[in-house]
Amino acid sequence: MKLLQKMQTKKTTFLLFLVIIVVALLLRTYKISVYPSGMHSDEAWLTYNAWMLLHDGTNMYGEKWPLTVDMFGDFVSALPSYFTVPAVALMGLNVAALRVTTGMFAVFTLIVSAALVYKLTHKLPIAFGFAVLFALSPWNILYARASSGVIIDAFWLLGFCLAFFSFMRWFFTSPKKKMQSKHVVLAILGVYALGVVAYFTYFTSRLLIIPLGIGLLLLAYFLYKPSKKQLVVGSLPLLFYCIFPFVLMMSSPLALGRFQQTTLLGSSLVEGKLFNDISRSGQAKMPVLATRFLYNKATANVQVAFEHYITLFSPEVLLFSTAPPERYHVPNVGVVTPIEYLGLLIAVGYVFIGDKSKDSRLRIVTLWVLGALLFAAVPSGITSDDFPNLQRAVIMTPFLQMAAAIGWWLVFSQLSETVLVQHLRRRFSDQSIFSGVLGIASLPWVISLGIGLVVHAPFQTPFFRNVAAEDMSRWINSEARDAKMLIENRETIFLYPYFFAEEKITDQEVQKEGKYFVRDFKINNRSFYDSLCGKEALITEDYEYAIVYTTFSDCKKPWWMDEVYSANYTDGTPGFKVWKPNEIERTQYREQIETVAGSNNPGATKLLLNEAMAESN
Repeated sequence: MKLLQKMQTKKTTFLLFLVIIVVALLLRTYKISVYPSGMHSDEAWLTYNAWMLLHDGTNMYGEKWPLTVDMFGDFVSALPSYFTVPAVALMGLNVAALRVTTGMFAVFTLIVSAALVYKLTHKLPIAFGFAVLFALSPWNILYARASSGVIIDAFWLLGFCLAFFSFMRWFFTSPKKKMQSKHVVLAILGVYALGVVAYFTYFTSRLLIIPLGIGLLLLAYFLYKPSKKQLVVGSLPLLFYCIFPFVLMMSSPLALGRFQQTTLLGSSLVEGKLFNDISRSGQAKMPVLATRFLYNKATANVQVAFEHYITLFSPEVLLFSTAPPERYHVPNVGVVTPIEYLGLLIAVGYVFIGDKSKDSRLRIVTLWVLGALLFAAVPSGITSDDFPNLQRAVIMTPFLQMAAAIGWWLVFSQLSETVLVQHLRRRFSDQSIFSGVLGIASLPWVISLGIGLVVHAPFQTPFFRNVAAEDMSRWINSEARDAKMLIENRETIFLYPYFFAEEKITDQEVQKEGKYFVRDFKINNRSFYDSLCGKEALITEDYEYAIVYTTFSDCKKPWWMDEVYSANYTDGTPGFKVWKPNEIERTQYREQIETVAGSNNPGATKLLLNEAMAESN
């Protein structure tokens, strides 16, 4: 009878976890190509390179089996594109392929993280409570749907943590007679391989593997009391990672990738603060030595970094905002629910003022979780762009929800003797009750996120989702595929026509300086410019259409041009406009300019062209 009850309990537990996984998957993939609206340039770039890798094994620059698919020297890792190849093979070249990939990785992260929580705490209800909080997390749902590379990175980081701790637990506790050397070596190499993959996926885990790994090593030491020899062998995966790729790659541009260009350390933001502080101290006639002691590069960097870092934990940011970056903005919801935030505070209080005589294992585990959360905020906290950058900080989510689950489990444990809980326990398991309560409590914020994504976000900040670039590219493919065009290259519009037509840029005739598609370049009959406003090419070049970016530009249409199409955002705001020159009037105006300014005076030509635009209606 007891055996049957045990089997039934296992079956119920499995079904409950399966339901959580299905809910998490649906929240991250349902109507994934529609919400969020528009395909951001990062999404287009990574998906297009995945398509190129599928067909030719190259990125869009023709580099064979590349490590990067960078846009402009930012050394974006190619691994997210490699991970997207299976979805592109099944679904074709579209944004849904990338978004489904990140959604799947988010669900994989839920699974490995829940396994890690159970291995750390030995408490199934906490693991289930974490799984529910993660499945219903607005932060993770939103950024998984918008295909943030940090979502993929989080899986490999948590996978490394799970594998590393599992290896140490096995190695520290298994009888030596039953342990074979080849199995130990394979386990070490397997854990190490996960760390290497995490390193090359995105820059966040590059900074986190070492501190989190050291924390797990200390945790395993306190829990299992290994010998010195066991401790050395157990630390080998982390030691190998420190040597390669971490130390040996630090001198390479691949070390930190985009982060090297966005770090606030020594940035203009820090320099501006330092200049203002020194200027004010000079006006106040502060002694020179005191000024140098108080206001220098080190103190300025620390002050700005600490301000950025600590803001990531403030209720104002976490409870009431989903951005920046602005393309992730959803009104009326925050990335963290009050349920998660309050659970986190309870966990913090437990560490400092809880009964230290009870459940020492849970206390030590909670310390590691909170430490991991503090370290997880560092990559975002020390970047200068889009502050506070919630995209890079999304790697905080698993650790935040682990802490919240622990906090609420402590509350549940205190209430376990109440009549209501006792009544529920007679019918349901602790994990069913605990996860069910957390799920119901979190539901209002999930609904708010859904309403925000569907109703408000497409019209709130449509400029950041490249909807107009999609519309413009489809017009090019249908109406002007082979026409000679001058195009303002905004929102990475040069790529979009080839994306939607499934054409390889490597098969086109490309004229550009250097590797990247920046400044002025040409692809077949399409000439791309940073700006066409006042550009001499409008007068001197032969072309059928000029496509200009009008969202944040006051550049007016020359009087000798006709507007033939407008690509708009979801709120009706024009994003791109197509101008077609009247050749007779343009020729007359060109002759007029050559007469007044001289054909070899480009400065005067640009001046007169600007005047023509200023005179336009």
